[in-house]
Amino acid sequence: MKKTTLNTLLLIFTIVVPISAFSQKNLFPGYIISLNGDTVKGYIKYKNWEYNPDQISFWEKRDGEAVIYNPGEIKMFGVEGDEVYKCFCEIR
Repeated sequence: MKKTTLNTLLLIFTIVVPISAFSQKNLFPGYIISLNGDTVKGYIKYKNWEYNPDQISFWEKRDGEAVIYNPGEIKMFGVEGDEVYKCFCEIR
């Protein structure tokens, strides 16, 4: 009986852990500042960047669709949390 319980727990563990690892988006509260200066609050997929990223994924609502922004499409963005990134500068 113990072996069956252990096997069942092992099976559940091997199914649940990969699913939760793939489904995690790492969304942090943040904002973007559009080219016309409007601030839009939402969620940003946080990747703990060392350098300015080439693009960011932004959600206005957690369960909404992501919008991908490149440096020329927004002035800047910020991520709230342990670290704050304000990476994109206006391209001149």
